[in-house]
Amino acid sequence: MTEFRAILVEADGLVEEDFELPSYGTPGWVLVEILGPGATDVYRYETDNYAVSEEASTFWITEGVGIDYWLDMMAPNLAPGWWVFENVVGTYIRGQGWISGEICEEDDEEWEYGFVRPATQIEIDTQEVVTCPGL
Repeated sequence: MTEFRAILVEADGLVEEDFELPSYGTPGWVLVEILGPGATDVYRYETDNYAVSEEASTFWITEGVGIDYWLDMMAPNLAPGWWVFENVVGTYIRGQGWISGEICEEDDEEWEYGFVRPATQIEIDTQEVVTCPGL
């Protein structure tokens, strides 16, 4: 993991804090509310609320491809409602980037998850998912 120093703005001024970026290989969860099919041709689902485990691989979903694009890539056909994706892990693939003015293979991400299930009312209320170790 890579360590960074965050500068947080708080009521009494700036506060510096060390933190480590999570690994793509650390299992995480995604909690998302599906409202229905996407209103445009851009995304498959219309979403409203979502939360991810910030200390795990899912941190990179919000910092990278975004939740709507991730759902388009990953989600099975889901009915409207609250859903939890558990044991989400990713792989970062470093492309060759720009070489001599030509576009070459770009960076990419691959994702997988263990299972998806309906969220409990407690998870919806707290925006936190309690996972069972080893699942």
